[in-house]
Amino acid sequence: MSIVYLKDNPKGVDKVINDLNEQLFNDLTTVNGWEDYNAYHRAYKNPTQNGIVAEVFDKDDKDYKEVFFDDTLNASSFFVIEDETPATDNGRIFTTTISAIFQVDLSTIAGKIETRADEEIVAQVINSLQLNKFGQISSVTRGIENVYSGFRTDQIQYTDMQPFFCFKVDLEVNFQYDCCDDCDYFEGAQGFLLLENLGGYLIYEDGGRIELN
Repeated sequence: MSIVYLKDNPKGVDKVINDLNEQLFNDLTTVNGWEDYNAYHRAYKNPTQNGIVAEVFDKDDKDYKEVFFDDTLNASSFFVIEDETPATDNGRIFTTTISAIFQVDLSTIAGKIETRADEEIVAQVINSLQLNKFGQISSVTRGIENVYSGFRTDQIQYTDMQPFFCFKVDLEVNFQYDCCDDCDYFEGAQGFLLLENLGGYLIYEDGGRIELN
């Protein structure tokens, strides 16, 4: 069984992550046939005596859960954001890098492909994320030490060799918190649009943008 974890009443960057997570989950399970896939929300960088670990907050258990590779699943993913999020226009628009980290068992996820199908899986994720409305893909990172840079990795039992594969996709995104009282808007198909040009694009209230040519 596959599960997508979405945050209730999200604010700021969590609204963007909800959208990205739901889009990825639907595309990967419905279009690409991923099974036994857990799509987690944003992971926190929590300190331990031995270093920083990636943990999501479980709203049911009211506790943190580590989200490194789980061999009971065919695949899992989670999101990480930067600690600093620069703002423009007096805090109306924020920018950050969202990292989507994937951990997969290629022998199950890649189906009948007999070779190491790492690039085929990366392509599936890229094809889905290219459709997002919040920003652009900036990089793909491979290798355990690189993907989990900043986290402790000594407790990870699996190497990044067949059939296991981990990778990270970075996106440069824009987002907002609650709208200001003095903004000018018109209502469109995606929501309310701020009537302002911020370096070549217009911004929706949910952080989405329209590129200006």
